[in-house]
Amino acid sequence: MDKGLSVLAAEGGIFSDRNTILLDSGADICIFNDKRWFPSIKPLDISVSSVENTQCLQIEGGGSVTISLVTTDDDVMPLTILEAAYAPSAKYNIVSMSYLAKRAKIYGKWNESRVTLEYDGCEVGQALLIDGLYHLSIKPSLPTQVAFVGSINYDHPVWIWHRRLGHLSLQNMVNLLDISDGIPLTKQQIRAQMVHICPICATSRALLHIPRDPATRRQKVFGGLIHVDIWGPYSVEGYDGSFYFFFSTDDATRWTTEKPMVRKSDLFTVFRDNHYQLEVAHGIVIRCYRFDTEFANGPVGKWLNKKHIPFEPTVPYAHYMGGTHERVNRIIREKAAPMIQEQSISGQLTKIITGKALETIQETKLPENL
Repeated sequence: MDKGLSVLAAEGGIFSDRNTILLDSGADICIFNDKRWFPSIKPLDISVSSVENTQCLQIEGGGSVTISLVTTDDDVMPLTILEAAYAPSAKYNIVSMSYLAKRAKIYGKWNESRVTLEYDGCEVGQALLIDGLYHLSIKPSLPTQVAFVGSINYDHPVWIWHRRLGHLSLQNMVNLLDISDGIPLTKQQIRAQMVHICPICATSRALLHIPRDPATRRQKVFGGLIHVDIWGPYSVEGYDGSFYFFFSTDDATRWTTEKPMVRKSDLFTVFRDNHYQLEVAHGIVIRCYRFDTEFANGPVGKWLNKKHIPFEPTVPYAHYMGGTHERVNRIIREKAAPMIQEQSISGQLTKIITGKALETIQETKLPENL
């Protein structure tokens, strides 16, 4: 234990990563220096000293720890250590080879560069020799700290408006106060919440990986490519009997038009009228459309083929193909939502509110001003 204790408690050393897990054949116990390794910790108060009393390690608790061993073939093998000590002053984490052999029947095969861990003749992990010490290969290096999620008061006005504005960043919310009216917040209230992190925003940034190259391949001329989609059915019938909305978005300018529809069978008529209106109103020739297979396999696709106008059916789950109109739909919805936050406003006014939301978006996107 003297040699292992000296390594753990030394102030200096060539390593600086406290998350490193060392495999030690001389240690009697497994030691970890961060509470995040433990699902729960039983409090302890034990001081372990070396024979010369020159080093001392304070053990403050114990519990079980689960790590994922990585083999030479990059396979992942979970390993649960039922009796691990929590020593926050330890420089590194230690897994005892003798503990593995005694409790789990896991044995090591040593060579010049590594230790291969085997159970019943099958490899379950490895430890690489680096600067005289064996580093256990694990994945991931440390469980993710997620405690911040519980610290958010979701009923706080700042977070209510954060969600209402489509998860707008807090700094942009501060900027928005300078150029808008009607948001009952102060800059001090928003800045006070900047120490917290929205878990939805954090999760989205961690999981969504958008291929930027395909997403930035945009047309340069108005009418070169038009994205088309429908939204609905809405849960409340509009005052004019509509349940659906038809949207078309120009790829170059993001100029968007919307038209309400009573039923899906009106799609072809609405699409054709929108096509002619765009060409006449803006003096353009629409060169291509992009939409999903619902358009391509129906009357719309047949009409475009008859007119010799090419179209691109989107590939399912390829968000850089259908992402343009999906984002437009989301932005319109998010801008319309604050307008109907009062429960006294009838859902039958959806047509007017959606049109007003789109109008505010279009103010800076007039084709003749681009």
